[in-house]
Amino acid sequence: LNQNKDLQQTKNDLMLKYEQLEHENIKYQNELHELRQSSESLNDDLISLSNALNDSQQELQSIKQTKTEENLHQMNNFLDEIRTLKQNISDLKRENDELKGYQNMYNNLVANNNRKQSTPTTDNSTNDG
Repeated sequence: LNQNKDLQQTKNDLMLKYEQLEHENIKYQNELHELRQSSESLNDDLISLSNALNDSQQELQSIKQTKTEENLHQMNNFLDEIRTLKQNISDLKRENDELKGYQNMYNNLVANNNRKQSTPTTDNSTNDG
């Protein structure tokens, strides 16, 4: 009778742990979804910034050909814009790499979680009641 109670308690404990792991898995799935959306958004921003950089560089070439004082002043402004855009692109690439790192960590957590769920729990202690 005690053994049945122990088995029932073990079963209840395992069911509770399973529900907790299921809840964690849902939480991680949601986090992964958010990270993917964020990564896609960052990639879109990166493309936009790259296009803006290309446009600015083409405009800069046009300004360099004319050599007036006004154009030289404008050229300096475009150089500042290009430096800013390059820094923004660099920052976005770094953030994107960080997101990929988080995604890899999440994938490892899920894989470990799945391994834990698929590995039966064994109690190696002896209970000589």
